[in-house]
Amino acid sequence: MLEEGIGYVALAIAMASFMQNNIFVLRVMGIIASLLFLTQAIMIDKTSLIVANICFASIHVYWIIKYKLVDKSGK
Repeated sequence: MLEEGIGYVALAIAMASFMQNNIFVLRVMGIIASLLFLTQAIMIDKTSLIVANICFASIHVYWIIKYKLVDKSGK
């Protein structure tokens, strides 16, 4: 039951992130959703989902580091 709740919260955050105009906010919401999906995947012991969500979160973190912390050109 807890696993489903975490999944639904992560889904809601992921869907809400697509309505953002600010790409930085979208990326932060994507990281939060990925971490929640990662938590759910660990709880249900699904290795493929664990790997996929680590990749998704890493891509979001990479963008933030590259465009917000280094280049400052992200919008």
